Amino acid sequence: MWISVDVRSPQPIYEQIKKAVLEAILMEHIKQDDVLPSIREVAEHARVNPNTVAKAFRELEQEGVVIARQGIGYMVISDRESIKESVMKTIADDLKEPLRKLKRAGVGLQEVLEVVRNVWTTKE
Repeated sequence: MWISVDVRSPQPIYEQIKKAVLEAILMEHIKQDDVLPSIREVAEHARVNPNTVAKAFRELEQEGVVIARQGIGYMVISDRESIKESVMKTIADDLKEPLRKLKRAGVGLQEVLEVVRNVWTTKE
């Protein structure tokens, strides 16, 4: 299964699950209209409480990434823009604190943009 969590990470587990789902969708490991693994399956695989997985899935539903279908489970909806917006929001949230630290350290916006440009253009 493509969902894994790091219990030592400062990022909450439900956010890690959300991020894993979003990445899997964007990398097309999960396609639009596919059904996500059940809450129980994800919880057992990741060794987390099912309520944690349910919270992640509910938030993805609120963000318009998935939809709950009775008797089926959570299904990826076909609106790619919702997925892209959700990923951008997640990444922006992840960047807030590091960017604040850079600003407090006196690093200028142009320096930060140059780092971003270098990361963006570097092949993996």
